[in-house]
Amino acid sequence: MIVALVLIMSCTKMDHYYKDYVIERIYIGKPDSIWLQPGDKKVRFGIRTPKDAEAKELVVKWNNGSDSTSFDINHSVTQQYFIVNNIAEGSHVFTAYTSNKDGLRSVPMELSTTVYGDVYRANLNPRELSHTVKFKDSLAFVWKKMISEQVVGMEIQYTSKSGVSSKVLTKFADMVDVVKDVDLSKPIIYRTAYSPVANTFEYFYTSDNLLDIEATNRNTLTLVSSTYTNAEFIDLKYMQLYLESEVNDQLKKTIDICYTLGAGSRSNFFTINGTGFSAFASAWQSNIDLWPTRNAGWMKLDRTAGAVTKYNGLDEFNRDQLVDAYNSSTGAAVNRVQSLQLNDILYIYSITRNIYAAAKVLSVPPAISGVYGTISLEFKVSRP
Repeated sequence: MIVALVLIMSCTKMDHYYKDYVIERIYIGKPDSIWLQPGDKKVRFGIRTPKDAEAKELVVKWNNGSDSTSFDINHSVTQQYFIVNNIAEGSHVFTAYTSNKDGLRSVPMELSTTVYGDVYRANLNPRELSHTVKFKDSLAFVWKKMISEQVVGMEIQYTSKSGVSSKVLTKFADMVDVVKDVDLSKPIIYRTAYSPVANTFEYFYTSDNLLDIEATNRNTLTLVSSTYTNAEFIDLKYMQLYLESEVNDQLKKTIDICYTLGAGSRSNFFTINGTGFSAFASAWQSNIDLWPTRNAGWMKLDRTAGAVTKYNGLDEFNRDQLVDAYNSSTGAAVNRVQSLQLNDILYIYSITRNIYAAAKVLSVPPAISGVYGTISLEFKVSRP
Protein backbone atom coordinates (compact mmCIF):
# COMPACT_ATOMS: atom_id res chain seq x y z
CA MET A 1 0.00 0.00 0.00
CA ILE A 2 2.75 2.36 0.85
CA VAL A 3 4.44 1.68 -2.46
CA ALA A 4 1.21 2.19 -4.37
CA LEU A 5 0.60 5.49 -2.67
CA VAL A 6 4.06 6.72 -3.54
CA LEU A 7 3.61 5.73 -7.15
CA ILE A 8 0.29 7.56 -7.40
CA MET A 9 1.74 10.70 -5.88
CA SER A 10 4.85 10.59 -8.05
CA CYS A 11 2.74 10.40 -11.22
CA THR A 12 0.66 13.49 -10.37
CA LYS A 13 1.48 16.47 -12.72
CA MET A 14 3.14 19.50 -11.16
CA ASP A 15 0.36 21.95 -12.13
CA HIS A 16 -2.42 19.69 -10.81
CA TYR A 17 -2.83 21.73 -7.65
CA TYR A 18 -2.74 25.32 -9.14
CA LYS A 19 -3.70 25.16 -12.81
CA ASP A 20 -7.26 26.21 -12.05
CA TYR A 21 -5.91 29.47 -10.67
CA VAL A 22 -3.67 30.45 -13.66
CA ILE A 23 -5.08 33.26 -15.85
CA GLU A 24 -3.87 33.13 -19.43
CA ARG A 25 -3.19 36.65 -20.88
CA ILE A 26 -3.04 37.35 -24.60
CA TYR A 27 -1.28 40.56 -25.65
CA ILE A 28 -1.62 42.31 -29.00
CA GLY A 29 1.66 43.16 -30.70
CA LYS A 30 3.00 46.65 -30.01
CA PRO A 31 5.09 48.86 -32.33
CA ASP A 32 8.76 47.98 -32.75
CA SER A 33 9.45 51.57 -31.66
CA ILE A 34 7.42 54.58 -30.60
CA TRP A 35 8.46 58.19 -30.08
CA LEU A 36 6.88 61.46 -29.01
CA GLN A 37 7.48 64.99 -30.34
CA PRO A 38 6.10 68.18 -28.74
CA GLY A 39 4.40 70.98 -30.65
CA ASP A 40 2.18 74.00 -30.13
CA LYS A 41 -0.36 72.72 -27.56
CA LYS A 42 -0.19 69.34 -29.24
CA VAL A 43 2.04 66.29 -29.51
CA ARG A 44 2.87 63.95 -32.34
CA PHE A 45 3.33 60.22 -31.85
CA GLY A 46 5.44 58.32 -34.33
CA ILE A 47 5.48 54.53 -34.57
CA ARG A 48 6.95 51.77 -36.63
CA THR A 49 3.89 49.81 -37.69
CA PRO A 50 3.36 46.68 -35.54
CA LYS A 51 4.03 43.39 -37.33
CA ASP A 52 0.95 41.94 -35.61
CA ALA A 53 -1.96 42.46 -38.02
CA GLU A 54 -4.33 42.23 -35.03
CA ALA A 55 -3.13 45.65 -33.83
CA LYS A 56 -5.91 47.78 -35.30
CA GLU A 57 -5.62 51.03 -33.37
CA LEU A 58 -3.29 53.03 -31.15
CA VAL A 59 -4.88 54.27 -27.92
CA VAL A 60 -3.30 57.23 -26.09
CA LYS A 61 -4.17 58.35 -22.56
CA TRP A 62 -2.90 61.24 -20.44
CA ASN A 63 -3.85 63.27 -17.35
CA ASN A 64 -3.79 60.06 -15.32
CA GLY A 65 -6.08 58.43 -17.84
CA SER A 66 -8.82 61.06 -17.68
CA ASP A 67 -8.15 62.12 -21.29
CA SER A 68 -7.74 59.74 -24.19
CA THR A 69 -7.95 59.37 -27.94
CA SER A 70 -7.34 56.64 -30.49
CA PHE A 71 -6.11 56.29 -34.06
CA ASP A 72 -6.51 53.63 -36.71
CA ILE A 73 -3.28 51.84 -37.63
CA ASN A 74 -2.45 51.56 -41.33
CA HIS A 75 -0.63 48.28 -41.97
CA SER A 76 0.29 49.21 -45.54
CA VAL A 77 3.07 51.54 -44.38
CA THR A 78 6.12 50.89 -42.24
CA GLN A 79 6.00 54.14 -40.27
CA GLN A 80 3.20 56.54 -39.37
CA TYR A 81 2.35 59.55 -37.24
CA PHE A 82 -0.60 60.62 -35.10
CA ILE A 83 -1.24 64.10 -33.70
CA VAL A 84 -3.00 64.66 -30.38
CA ASN A 85 -4.44 68.17 -30.19
CA ASN A 86 -5.58 70.42 -27.34
CA ILE A 87 -2.84 69.49 -24.86
CA ALA A 88 -2.29 71.98 -22.06
CA GLU A 89 1.09 73.69 -21.96
CA GLY A 90 3.41 71.96 -19.50
CA SER A 91 4.86 68.53 -18.68
CA HIS A 92 2.80 65.43 -19.47
CA VAL A 93 3.05 61.65 -19.16
CA PHE A 94 1.33 59.63 -21.88
CA THR A 95 0.39 55.96 -21.89
CA ALA A 96 -0.06 54.30 -25.28
CA TYR A 97 -1.07 50.79 -26.29
CA THR A 98 -2.42 48.98 -29.34
CA SER A 99 -5.70 47.08 -29.36
CA ASN A 100 -7.63 44.78 -31.65
CA LYS A 101 -11.31 44.64 -32.64
CA ASP A 102 -12.12 42.58 -29.54
CA GLY A 103 -10.53 45.03 -27.15
CA LEU A 104 -7.42 43.02 -26.43
CA ARG A 105 -4.41 45.27 -25.73
CA SER A 106 -0.67 45.31 -26.02
CA VAL A 107 1.70 45.87 -23.16
CA PRO A 108 1.36 49.61 -22.31
CA MET A 109 4.12 52.05 -23.29
CA GLU A 110 4.81 55.20 -21.23
CA LEU A 111 6.30 58.37 -22.71
CA SER A 112 6.74 61.87 -21.37
CA THR A 113 7.44 65.32 -22.83
CA THR A 114 6.91 69.03 -22.28
CA VAL A 115 4.26 70.72 -24.41
CA TYR A 116 4.73 74.38 -25.38
CA GLY A 117 2.24 77.11 -26.17
CA ASP A 118 1.31 80.73 -25.55
CA VAL A 119 3.51 81.21 -22.48
CA TYR A 120 6.58 80.04 -24.37
CA ARG A 121 5.67 82.11 -27.42
CA ALA A 122 5.21 85.29 -25.37
CA ASN A 123 8.86 85.16 -24.30
CA LEU A 124 10.38 84.83 -27.76
CA ASN A 125 12.58 87.68 -29.01
CA PRO A 126 12.70 88.49 -32.72
CA ARG A 127 16.01 88.62 -34.52
CA GLU A 128 16.78 92.22 -35.41
CA LEU A 129 17.26 93.31 -38.98
CA SER A 130 20.37 95.42 -39.56
CA HIS A 131 19.47 96.56 -43.06
CA THR A 132 18.52 95.45 -46.54
CA VAL A 133 20.34 95.76 -49.84
CA LYS A 134 18.57 95.91 -53.19
CA PHE A 135 19.86 93.87 -56.08
CA LYS A 136 18.56 93.99 -59.64
CA ASP A 137 16.69 90.71 -59.25
CA SER A 138 16.72 90.09 -55.49
CA LEU A 139 16.73 91.55 -52.00
CA ALA A 140 19.33 90.87 -49.31
CA PHE A 141 18.43 90.80 -45.62
CA VAL A 142 21.40 91.54 -43.36
CA TRP A 143 20.73 90.45 -39.78
CA LYS A 144 22.24 91.59 -36.51
CA LYS A 145 24.16 89.08 -34.44
CA MET A 146 22.06 87.04 -32.04
CA ILE A 147 22.93 84.32 -29.57
CA SER A 148 20.30 81.62 -29.18
CA GLU A 149 20.22 77.83 -29.09
CA GLN A 150 16.54 77.74 -30.02
CA VAL A 151 16.30 80.00 -33.07
CA VAL A 152 15.94 77.95 -36.24
CA GLY A 153 15.99 80.73 -38.80
CA MET A 154 13.98 83.49 -40.42
CA GLU A 155 10.74 83.02 -42.30
CA ILE A 156 10.30 85.52 -45.13
CA GLN A 157 6.98 85.88 -46.95
CA TYR A 158 6.89 87.72 -50.26
CA THR A 159 5.31 87.85 -53.70
CA SER A 160 7.30 86.78 -56.73
CA LYS A 161 7.50 88.96 -59.81
CA SER A 162 5.00 86.63 -61.48
CA GLY A 163 2.50 87.28 -58.66
CA VAL A 164 2.93 84.01 -56.73
CA SER A 165 2.78 84.21 -52.93
CA SER A 166 5.98 82.62 -51.65
CA LYS A 167 7.67 81.79 -48.37
CA VAL A 168 11.20 80.73 -47.42
CA LEU A 169 12.74 79.61 -44.14
CA THR A 170 16.42 80.54 -43.89
CA LYS A 171 19.13 79.18 -41.61
CA PHE A 172 19.93 80.94 -38.34
CA ALA A 173 23.66 80.60 -39.00
CA ASP A 174 23.36 82.86 -42.05
CA MET A 175 24.05 86.53 -41.36
CA VAL A 176 22.78 87.45 -44.83
CA ASP A 177 19.74 86.01 -46.60
CA VAL A 178 19.13 86.74 -50.27
CA VAL A 179 15.60 86.35 -51.60
CA LYS A 180 15.39 86.15 -55.38
CA ASP A 181 12.58 87.00 -57.76
CA VAL A 182 10.87 89.27 -55.24
CA ASP A 183 8.36 91.97 -56.17
CA LEU A 184 9.50 94.95 -54.11
CA SER A 185 6.20 96.74 -54.67
CA LYS A 186 4.31 94.10 -52.67
CA PRO A 187 4.34 93.59 -48.87
CA ILE A 188 7.24 91.59 -47.46
CA ILE A 189 6.84 90.03 -44.01
CA TYR A 190 9.48 88.38 -41.88
CA ARG A 191 9.49 86.66 -38.49
CA THR A 192 11.79 84.54 -36.34
CA ALA A 193 11.28 80.78 -36.08
CA TYR A 194 12.04 78.99 -32.81
CA SER A 195 12.31 75.32 -31.82
CA PRO A 196 12.15 74.89 -28.02
CA VAL A 197 13.74 71.43 -28.20
CA ALA A 198 15.57 69.54 -30.90
CA ASN A 199 12.76 67.06 -31.62
CA THR A 200 9.79 69.44 -31.86
CA PHE A 201 7.71 68.74 -34.96
CA GLU A 202 6.63 72.32 -35.58
CA TYR A 203 8.14 75.77 -35.04
CA PHE A 204 7.05 78.72 -32.96
CA TYR A 205 7.14 82.19 -34.46
CA THR A 206 7.47 85.75 -33.25
CA SER A 207 4.99 88.38 -34.42
CA ASP A 208 5.04 89.38 -38.08
CA ASN A 209 7.27 92.29 -39.12
CA LEU A 210 6.26 94.27 -42.19
CA LEU A 211 9.42 95.28 -44.03
CA ASP A 212 9.88 98.98 -44.76
CA ILE A 213 12.21 98.74 -47.74
CA GLU A 214 12.94 102.45 -47.98
CA ALA A 215 13.74 102.77 -44.28
CA THR A 216 15.92 99.65 -44.12
CA ASN A 217 17.70 99.93 -47.46
CA ARG A 218 21.33 100.84 -46.86
CA ASN A 219 23.12 102.88 -49.48
CA THR A 220 25.08 105.19 -47.18
CA LEU A 221 27.86 104.51 -44.70
CA THR A 222 29.14 106.71 -41.90
CA LEU A 223 32.67 105.81 -40.86
CA VAL A 224 34.01 106.74 -37.43
CA SER A 225 37.54 105.35 -37.38
CA SER A 226 39.93 107.49 -35.34
CA THR A 227 43.16 105.53 -35.92
CA TYR A 228 44.39 102.54 -37.88
CA THR A 229 43.87 100.33 -34.82
CA ASN A 230 40.10 100.71 -35.20
CA ALA A 231 40.01 100.96 -38.98
CA GLU A 232 36.78 99.89 -40.65
CA PHE A 233 36.73 97.19 -43.31
CA ILE A 234 33.96 97.40 -45.89
CA ASP A 235 32.00 94.73 -47.76
CA LEU A 236 30.47 96.59 -50.70
CA LYS A 237 28.23 93.74 -51.76
CA TYR A 238 26.16 93.79 -48.59
CA MET A 239 27.20 97.23 -47.25
CA GLN A 240 28.68 95.90 -44.04
CA LEU A 241 31.37 97.32 -41.76
CA TYR A 242 33.80 95.36 -39.62
CA LEU A 243 36.65 96.09 -37.26
CA GLU A 244 39.82 94.17 -38.02
CA SER A 245 39.29 92.03 -34.92
CA GLU A 246 35.95 90.90 -36.37
CA VAL A 247 37.33 89.94 -39.78
CA ASN A 248 37.96 86.19 -39.63
CA ASP A 249 39.40 84.25 -42.56
CA GLN A 250 35.92 83.66 -43.98
CA LEU A 251 35.03 87.36 -43.88
CA LYS A 252 38.36 88.38 -45.40
CA LYS A 253 37.00 87.04 -48.67
CA THR A 254 34.26 89.68 -48.54
CA ILE A 255 36.34 92.81 -47.84
CA ASP A 256 36.70 95.28 -50.73
CA ILE A 257 38.14 98.42 -49.16
CA CYS A 258 39.24 99.80 -45.80
CA TYR A 259 38.93 103.22 -44.16
CA THR A 260 40.84 105.01 -41.43
CA LEU A 261 41.39 108.58 -40.28
CA GLY A 262 44.87 110.02 -40.51
CA ALA A 263 46.18 112.86 -38.37
CA GLY A 264 47.26 114.89 -41.38
CA SER A 265 45.95 112.89 -44.33
CA ARG A 266 42.44 112.79 -42.79
CA SER A 267 40.13 110.46 -44.75
CA ASN A 268 41.98 107.44 -46.12
CA PHE A 269 40.59 104.59 -48.22
CA PHE A 270 42.65 101.55 -49.20
CA THR A 271 42.12 98.58 -51.45
CA ILE A 272 43.16 95.42 -49.63
CA ASN A 273 45.84 94.45 -52.17
CA GLY A 274 47.73 97.74 -51.74
CA THR A 275 50.74 98.72 -49.64
CA GLY A 276 49.42 102.00 -48.25
CA PHE A 277 48.74 100.49 -44.83
CA SER A 278 52.45 100.80 -44.08
CA ALA A 279 52.11 104.61 -44.08
CA PHE A 280 50.32 104.18 -40.74
CA ALA A 281 52.21 101.26 -39.27
CA SER A 282 54.45 98.56 -40.70
CA ALA A 283 52.78 96.05 -38.36
CA TRP A 284 49.40 96.87 -39.90
CA GLN A 285 50.73 96.25 -43.40
CA SER A 286 52.39 93.02 -42.25
CA ASN A 287 49.11 91.81 -40.81
CA ILE A 288 47.20 92.59 -44.01
CA ASP A 289 49.90 90.83 -46.03
CA LEU A 290 49.15 87.64 -44.10
CA TRP A 291 45.48 87.59 -45.08
CA PRO A 292 44.75 84.34 -46.97
CA THR A 293 42.51 86.31 -49.34
CA ARG A 294 43.29 89.89 -50.36
CA ASN A 295 40.73 91.05 -52.88
CA ALA A 296 42.39 93.07 -55.63
CA GLY A 297 40.97 96.45 -56.57
CA TRP A 298 41.51 99.98 -57.78
CA MET A 299 40.00 103.36 -56.94
CA LYS A 300 39.70 106.57 -58.96
CA LEU A 301 38.99 110.01 -57.48
CA ASP A 302 36.92 112.44 -59.57
CA ARG A 303 36.81 116.14 -58.66
CA THR A 304 35.96 117.47 -62.10
CA ALA A 305 33.17 120.00 -62.59
CA GLY A 306 30.64 117.49 -63.85
CA ALA A 307 31.48 114.70 -61.43
CA VAL A 308 28.45 115.09 -59.16
CA THR A 309 26.04 115.46 -62.07
CA LYS A 310 27.47 112.31 -63.63
CA TYR A 311 27.16 110.43 -60.35
CA ASN A 312 23.55 111.57 -59.80
CA GLY A 313 22.60 110.18 -63.19
CA LEU A 314 23.94 106.70 -62.49
CA ASP A 315 21.54 103.79 -62.07
CA GLU A 316 23.17 101.12 -59.89
CA PHE A 317 20.98 98.48 -61.52
CA ASN A 318 22.43 99.37 -64.91
CA ARG A 319 25.78 97.61 -64.81
CA ASP A 320 26.97 99.06 -68.09
CA GLN A 321 26.62 102.57 -66.62
CA LEU A 322 28.72 101.75 -63.55
CA VAL A 323 31.38 100.00 -65.62
CA ASP A 324 31.57 102.87 -68.08
CA ALA A 325 31.69 105.44 -65.28
CA TYR A 326 34.73 103.76 -63.80
CA ASN A 327 36.49 103.17 -67.11
CA SER A 328 35.84 106.68 -68.42
CA SER A 329 36.97 108.43 -65.26
CA THR A 330 40.17 110.37 -65.89
CA GLY A 331 41.42 109.86 -62.34
CA ALA A 332 44.44 107.66 -61.80
CA ALA A 333 43.77 104.10 -60.67
CA VAL A 334 45.30 103.85 -57.18
CA ASN A 335 45.24 101.65 -54.09
CA ARG A 336 44.91 104.57 -51.66
CA VAL A 337 43.00 107.85 -51.71
CA GLN A 338 43.23 110.47 -48.99
CA SER A 339 42.11 113.95 -47.92
CA LEU A 340 38.65 113.53 -49.42
CA GLN A 341 36.49 116.62 -49.75
CA LEU A 342 32.75 117.26 -49.76
CA ASN A 343 31.11 116.09 -53.03
CA ASP A 344 34.17 114.16 -54.16
CA ILE A 345 33.23 111.16 -56.30
CA LEU A 346 35.09 107.93 -55.73
CA TYR A 347 34.92 105.13 -58.29
CA ILE A 348 35.81 101.65 -57.05
CA TYR A 349 36.51 98.47 -58.96
CA SER A 350 36.79 95.39 -56.75
CA ILE A 351 38.45 93.14 -59.31
CA THR A 352 38.35 89.83 -57.47
CA ARG A 353 34.67 90.16 -56.64
CA ASN A 354 33.72 91.86 -59.94
CA ILE A 355 32.01 94.75 -58.16
CA TYR A 356 31.82 98.27 -59.58
CA ALA A 357 30.82 101.10 -57.25
CA ALA A 358 30.54 104.86 -57.20
CA ALA A 359 30.49 106.84 -53.96
CA LYS A 360 29.66 110.49 -53.27
CA VAL A 361 31.17 112.15 -50.19
CA LEU A 362 28.36 113.63 -48.07
CA SER A 363 30.42 114.86 -45.13
CA VAL A 364 34.06 114.84 -44.04
CA PRO A 365 35.94 115.14 -40.75
CA PRO A 366 37.38 118.56 -39.86
CA ALA A 367 40.45 119.45 -41.89
CA ILE A 368 42.41 119.93 -38.69
CA SER A 369 45.25 117.62 -37.83
CA GLY A 370 44.51 115.39 -34.85
CA VAL A 371 40.83 116.32 -34.62
CA TYR A 372 38.47 113.37 -34.78
CA GLY A 373 35.37 113.27 -36.97
CA THR A 374 33.28 111.11 -39.26
CA ILE A 375 32.94 110.75 -43.00
CA SER A 376 29.70 109.81 -44.74
CA LEU A 377 29.33 108.49 -48.27
CA GLU A 378 26.44 107.50 -50.49
CA PHE A 379 27.07 104.44 -52.64
CA LYS A 380 25.78 103.07 -55.91
CA VAL A 381 26.96 99.50 -56.33
CA SER A 382 26.75 97.14 -59.28
CA ARG A 383 26.95 93.61 -57.92
CA PRO A 384 27.42 90.53 -60.09
